[in-house]
Amino acid sequence: DPSLTVTCPEGAQKADITIVMPSTLADGTDAQGQPMTYKVAANGTEVLTGSANGGETVTTTIDTELTGMVKFVATVSNEAGDSRDAKTNVYIGKAIPQAPANVLLSWADNTFTLTWDAVTEAADEGYFNAAEVVYDIIDSEGNTVAADVAATTWSTAQAEPESFTSFYFSVKAKYAGRTSEAGVSNILSLGSFKPAVTFDLTDEAVFNQHTILNANNDNKTWIYNSKGAQYKYSGSNDADDWLFSPSVYLQAGKAYDFTATSFSQSNSYPEYMEIAMGTECTAEAMTIEIAPRTLITKEPVKFTASLVPTVSGIYHIGFHAVSEAGQYQFWVSDYTISEPY
Repeated sequence: DPSLTVTCPEGAQKADITIVMPSTLADGTDAQGQPMTYKVAANGTEVLTGSANGGETVTTTIDTELTGMVKFVATVSNEAGDSRDAKTNVYIGKAIPQAPANVLLSWADNTFTLTWDAVTEAADEGYFNAAEVVYDIIDSEGNTVAADVAATTWSTAQAEPESFTSFYFSVKAKYAGRTSEAGVSNILSLGSFKPAVTFDLTDEAVFNQHTILNANNDNKTWIYNSKGAQYKYSGSNDADDWLFSPSVYLQAGKAYDFTATSFSQSNSYPEYMEIAMGTECTAEAMTIEIAPRTLITKEPVKFTASLVPTVSGIYHIGFHAVSEAGQYQFWVSDYTISEPY
């Protein structure tokens, strides 16, 4: 039988093919110097034919338009018939880069800064040279805002909008005309809501505008659910988990009516929540009490309060799960802040 070796030099659209012709026949007798023919197929299509003598080595290079993993099969023939197939697989062409990882969006001094890890590996088995990778930046509307960026950081001016707006960017790696899947940044929100405003937490997009603080660092915290923002119990830890609203601008000397709705899975498992307000999305900033620790029942609990800020500015509402360990689950389905009066 023949032996077959195929390589693709540096991802070129070429295949270097080496065939070693059999030196013995099927019955074990010497085949050195005997005339033979050979043929090679790539993915079932014949790409090479020729003749050589037994024991000789044939080396040649072919051009190919095939890309990806290609199956090569070589067969040698003489007057008595065909040999068994010699087979090998080789990747033809340049590689697709892996998607950029750890894409992080930040904002300071009216400037967005996007950073990501350099792509150093391929997503497939093609030839890959990480030094030649460049990146495209795509905004949340699908527009390419920067192309062929060689660095792993990119910045652009962005003034703070008046109204609440969420931003994110995607980064795609490119190499030799091949493009990776997108690495997507965190969502970063700027601006603020101006009351009157309603937050329907059964809408996942609205839920995603909120900030979660898992203050006790366990694996149980607020998550999205079709019924609203859901807190599900920990079997070992008392709840200490905050759900913070996006930025809301409130005026000093004005009053705002606040309402919220919450309910639990079962009255057999008592759930508790408190609500506060502050100027940052931290537990320490939640210094303005809206509702003390309150039992949440299966029947919806309606919270009402009057918000009367003493300083104009940005505020956040904080929903604080404080149930004991081993309870069940509860939800906040919606909350509202009225127009000022």
